[in-house]
Amino acid sequence: MVPFLIYSSGVSSVFVADILVTRFFSDVDIALWAEVKSLIGIVGVLAAAGLDLVFVRTPSSSARLLLLAVVQVPIAALVIGFLIHSLGYLSSYPVSVALTAGSAFTFVLARYFGANQRLSVSQFIQQGWKIVALCVVVLAGIGVRMPGFDFLVSIALLIFVLIGVFLVARIPPAALHEQRPESVAALYSIALRFMITNVILGIAVYGEQLIVSALSNPNEAAIFFTHAAYFLFPVSVLNGYLAFRIGPWLRDNHDQFRVSVIGRPALVLLIAFGYTALTHIAGSIGWLIVGPSVGEPDPLLQAAFFVSALSRTVYTLPSGYNGVFGQPKQHDLLIALQTGLLMVIGLAICVLNGVVPVVHLVAFAGAANWVLRTAVSYRVTKAIIASIRE
Repeated sequence: MVPFLIYSSGVSSVFVADILVTRFFSDVDIALWAEVKSLIGIVGVLAAAGLDLVFVRTPSSSARLLLLAVVQVPIAALVIGFLIHSLGYLSSYPVSVALTAGSAFTFVLARYFGANQRLSVSQFIQQGWKIVALCVVVLAGIGVRMPGFDFLVSIALLIFVLIGVFLVARIPPAALHEQRPESVAALYSIALRFMITNVILGIAVYGEQLIVSALSNPNEAAIFFTHAAYFLFPVSVLNGYLAFRIGPWLRDNHDQFRVSVIGRPALVLLIAFGYTALTHIAGSIGWLIVGPSVGEPDPLLQAAFFVSALSRTVYTLPSGYNGVFGQPKQHDLLIALQTGLLMVIGLAICVLNGVVPVVHLVAFAGAANWVLRTAVSYRVTKAIIASIRE
């Protein structure tokens, strides 16, 4: 119960922050806020290089994984920070490095504690910066002069990284799980596959906003983000917690998942559709009450985000399963198929850019990508189940 309460506080905080930003801030500020949130989900994954996700598969390697992260993340953050700032994102190179390192270490530390069944600590590290971010938005909204959102969010992330480091020192790996580490080569073999899979996922989740920001002006970026805040992000309230809990549960309940979930696709789709519809209705009511600064809702964006939200909800199930039980060759297949999808979607955006408004083009391209990647993930899940039963 406590982990869920912490998780709910974090998700609620960032959701409220989204609403306040879209209601009271300028298009430029909305675009920067959207940029920061989107980059966290991509650059942190790149810098962690999949090590964070290996904790769930092999908690007995926790000490070695932490040591690898301590060496790897700062070096990766220096390189990735330079690249993203060179592309025109964020206000400075130091902020880019801090945001990258902070998000990566947050992922690593949260997964470390989560894989070792310290769920409350895991959620505290993962969600704490979001509560601080809400405070920042409120203070800026009432007129307190503050640095940019990117600088302040980076500081918030690093604060919770330091808290996580302190807790690791108090609760070392050997105190949580007997340490029988796999070789560095074996750990990176699966970690790099996880990284590629998660980078592809990060691009699918967060890349849409970055593409809109790159291809359009702050006003269109603000319109896109505002619609996502009301009609897409709300499904993450339960989806994110499900993704957090499903890995350790699947590890211990394989047959139950196979029969009760994968064996009942119609029921899963019906539940997901009902949940998505409720969040969409709530978003519509919220829009009427709050009255975002971008004006009236766009029906085409609403439709595209509904499809994306439904697909994202269904996707959490095969994604969690593939992460726990997938073998290297199956991850390679998944990576190849999802990369192919992204290339086709990217080509479509390039061809149609200028013909279709950017916000509509990216929204519908994203929806198509989510439908297809969910179908691909289910196919791979069934292949893994078949190989295990053999």
